[in-house]
Amino acid sequence: MGSGIAFGMGYVAYGVLILLCLSLLFALISNVHIFEHKTMTQDKLLRITIPESLDYYDVFNDTFSHYLTSYESVGVKTTGMGSMFRLSFKVRMKNAAEEKAFIDELRIKNGNLEIALLPYADVQNQL
Repeated sequence: MGSGIAFGMGYVAYGVLILLCLSLLFALISNVHIFEHKTMTQDKLLRITIPESLDYYDVFNDTFSHYLTSYESVGVKTTGMGSMFRLSFKVRMKNAAEEKAFIDELRIKNGNLEIALLPYADVQNQL
């Protein structure tokens, strides 16, 4: 906008200077990877919502052993005014192509409630 005003007022040299400075600034910003997650791995965060009547301790073990190379419970949280639990797991898939089949099998066990499989960034508050 500043270069447009400069051009409109007849200050062509200032307009070109502003454009060159902004171009250089944008080029520098695009090459600096500030927001890249260096702590992301091939691990994923699995969040499963289950009804409170379901015993969550070992209900998914057979599915996990079939589709995952490793899994670790990260946390449990109540949701839906205490009528449901949201389980969080750090998981690593055996085969990434089987992700849909894995989620479909989990949906059968949790009564088609919410399931999320997200990139896992190793930070403290994953819940």
